[in-house]
Amino acid sequence: MVKKSINSINNHIKTAIDNKYNEIVNQIMTDYNISFSREIYNDNNKLTNINSFSELVNDMLRCQARVKSGCQCKRSKKNSTEFCKIHQKKCKFGKVKYLI
Repeated sequence: MVKKSINSINNHIKTAIDNKYNEIVNQIMTDYNISFSREIYNDNNKLTNINSFSELVNDMLRCQARVKSGCQCKRSKKNSTEFCKIHQKKCKFGKVKYLI
C-alpha cells in the first residue's frame, strides 16, 4: 500500500473539484449561449478573478473578521462560529462581506 500525505490528497481533491466546476460552468455557458465572468470585488473594492472553486471555499472557511489592513483574517473559523478564537472576543475592524 502506498501512503500519501494529506496535502497531496487535498491537492488532488481540489484539482478534481476545480476541473468539474469549470466543466459544468463551460457546459452551462455553451447550452444557454451566455458569457460568464467569474469576478468578485475584494475587501479593498478592487476587481479580482476567482480562479477556482477552492479559492472561494477557502475564503468562506476563514475567519470573517477584517484586520487592520482591511483584508480578511487568515485564521480559520473556530467552534462553529464566523470568527477565529481571537476575533470571537473582539472584532475591532468589522466583518467581511461576500459578493457571490
